[in-house]
Amino acid sequence: ADGHLNMAFQATLEVQTSRGTRVAGLIGPCTNLNKTSPSVAEEEVGAGKTCAWALGALSSRTTYGVHLEACGSAEAGRRFVQLITAYQHVAGQHRLRVTTVAHDVAARADPAL
Repeated sequence: ADGHLNMAFQATLEVQTSRGTRVAGLIGPCTNLNKTSPSVAEEEVGAGKTCAWALGALSSRTTYGVHLEACGSAEAGRRFVQLITAYQHVAGQHRLRVTTVAHDVAARADPAL
């Protein structure tokens, strides 16, 4: 579009979560940035033990999988996941994109049932 490559460079991704959800890891071409927070799960899936990754270059053909785990309270309610993506556009501008997703969580069923 606009004569530019459909790519982004020097990209980073940070994932923050509300209480009750933790980040287990990221699957895809990335490097762990070793950033800790209460959002980081103990169990590791892919590049885990962090909530931030260096992604290098991004394109429309790049795919990542963020793995989350439920933890803590068994209460029903709304939880949030926020994806913070920073990158350099091919035109040289630095951009920040923040996506927040809300998801409803049902109460855990009684194990006796």
